[in-house]
Amino acid sequence: MWQRTLDQLNASRHPSGGWGYLPGQDPVGEATLLALAAGADGDPAWLDQAELGWSVLMAPACLSRRFPDRAQAAVAPLLALEGDPGGLSAGTYDASIQGWAWVDGTFSWVEPTAWAVLSLQRQGLAGNTRCVEGLRMLVDRQCSDGGWNSGNPDVLGAELPGYLYAAGLCAMSMPPSDAVDQALKFAEGVRSAPSVMNLSFAILARLRHGLEPAAEVKLLLERQGSDGRFSTRVDRNALAICALRAAEEGRTPLFVLEEPHG
Repeated sequence: MWQRTLDQLNASRHPSGGWGYLPGQDPVGEATLLALAAGADGDPAWLDQAELGWSVLMAPACLSRRFPDRAQAAVAPLLALEGDPGGLSAGTYDASIQGWAWVDGTFSWVEPTAWAVLSLQRQGLAGNTRCVEGLRMLVDRQCSDGGWNSGNPDVLGAELPGYLYAAGLCAMSMPPSDAVDQALKFAEGVRSAPSVMNLSFAILARLRHGLEPAAEVKLLLERQGSDGRFSTRVDRNALAICALRAAEEGRTPLFVLEEPHG
C-alpha cells in the first residue's frame, strides 16, 4: 500500500539530504519535513543549514516522533515568527487576532497558522498564549460553509468559499468544537473532489477526531499509480503516506488521536 510510495520517496531524495517538490529539484523545507514525517530514510542534518522560512512552523509536529530534540528546538523559532496584528480587515473577520504568516510580520494566513498551532499542541504547548490566539484566529476566519479560504472568510461584503484541503488541515489542528464539527461535515465533500491533498488532510482530520476514514482511504488508494506514487510531487506523496500510515497504525507524529466516536 504505502510502502511502495515510501520506496519512491526514498529514491527521490536529493544528494544534499533533503527533498524538493519534484524529484531532482533543490530541497525545500515543506517537502523535506513531510518526507521525514512520512518515515522516509534520511539524516535531518540538512535542516540545520537550510533557510526554512515559514516551514519551520511544521517542524515541531513533523519531527516529533523520530527526532524529538530537533522538534523541541524548533519551537523557539516558531514562536519568534508573527503575523501582523495591526492589519486592517476588508471583511467581517478580526484582523487584530495574531496568527502566523507566510512572510514574517505580514498578514496572518490560515495554513501557516494551522501548522503552527498543530506543532505547539504536539509539543505540549496547547495552553501557550500564541497557540490559544492562533486557534481563536482560525475560528474567526472560518467560512460560512464550514471550510476555510486562504486567509479570510469574506471580502467587501462577499462571502468566500472554503477550500476542502484547508478544512481538513484546520480540523486536524483544532481540538473538538462546533467549528470542527462544521469543518468535518464540509470536508466530506472530498468524496466528490478526491484530490490527493484533499483526501489526505480529510483522512488525518477524521482520525484526529475519532472518526472512521474508510471512504476517504478507499478513494485515496484508487489514485495510487502502478509505480506506487500518488502524485508527481514529493510533498503530496509524503502527505498520502502520513494519512495511510495513520489509518493503518492508529498513530501519527503530527498529533495525538482522539478516542473513537461512538
